[in-house]
Amino acid sequence: MSIPVVSLLAGLPLPPARIVHIGAGDGADLADWAATGAARIVLVEPIGELVAQARAAARGMDHVAVVEAVVSGDASPRPFHATALPELNSLRAPLPALIELFPGLRPAPQPARAPMLPQDLPLGDPAALPEGADAPEACSLLVLETPGEALSILSALDGADLLTGFDVIALREPAEPLYDGAPGLAHIRDWCARSGFLWQPLPEGDDPDRPWSMARLNRPALDLQARLDAVTTLLEDSRAEVAQAAEASAARDQKIADLSAQVETLTGERNTLKNQTGGQSARVQELQQRLDKATAETKAQAEAASAETDKLRARIKELQGQLQAAKQDTAPTAALADARARLEAGRTELLRAEAQIQLLRDLLLGGGRP
Repeated sequence: MSIPVVSLLAGLPLPPARIVHIGAGDGADLADWAATGAARIVLVEPIGELVAQARAAARGMDHVAVVEAVVSGDASPRPFHATALPELNSLRAPLPALIELFPGLRPAPQPARAPMLPQDLPLGDPAALPEGADAPEACSLLVLETPGEALSILSALDGADLLTGFDVIALREPAEPLYDGAPGLAHIRDWCARSGFLWQPLPEGDDPDRPWSMARLNRPALDLQARLDAVTTLLEDSRAEVAQAAEASAARDQKIADLSAQVETLTGERNTLKNQTGGQSARVQELQQRLDKATAETKAQAEAASAETDKLRARIKELQGQLQAAKQDTAPTAALADARARLEAGRTELLRAEAQIQLLRDLLLGGGRP
């Protein structure tokens, strides 16, 4: 067998409840996986002939799913490089170092294939926590025999929040890249360490140039990181609330200052208007007094003119009587002419008096002006 199954299973923290093997070949390891009592086993293989053999090995095992697919975190179609050794097939072109290791490899690019994303596989669910339990009673195992694509697959699972559903990762990658654009093993280990996995050694298996590595999920550290993230988020939220409160306080202070300035301005305007109103009131009182005085004087003048008019009317009446008597007595012409002259003078004086009275009345009715 290509996988050091005994060493791998001995390194599991708990019995496996789920095993996902990508690059399972003909299913040669299925018997060992089934012997663990795992409730869910998923075998993935891109070569049709090997898939058929794996399905034959899984016949009668309802808890085993065999999927024909080439898997990558990049779903863009590209050539699949087939070789004389199926376990070295890859979506990436082999580098000269791989040809030097395996002179008879004879890689031949096949037509482009559209890879399946790992999150689209029927992965099954991770081991569930029993009700009231603080820790799982079983673990999930991910096995990757995907030359050059291990980190791509892990990154895609991590991006889909599925990576931490696996407690153990076992993968087979060389120390130095053997495929175009593939990362080295050290880079993959560093990435997994940053994602919360702890590496531990495994026997090299049957190929020291392509050793096996295993990483266990450090759940205590992961839980601590989650708590730290929660506290950090709470701290950031608290800082944001404090900043908002400070902004609101500053806004209130500015509003109070603006209102105080407005009150001060309005108070000044009120006092100015009040002073102006007081001066205008004094002026109005003064004018009213002058108007009252003028009205009284005009009224007195009107009364005096009216009395004078009455006297003139009486005099005219008297003169008219004298004229009539003169006519009856057939007084001399000179006396009659004199009487008529005095009568006309009296009438003229009467008209002048009446005009003066009318003027005084107009002044009284017009509200008189000083």
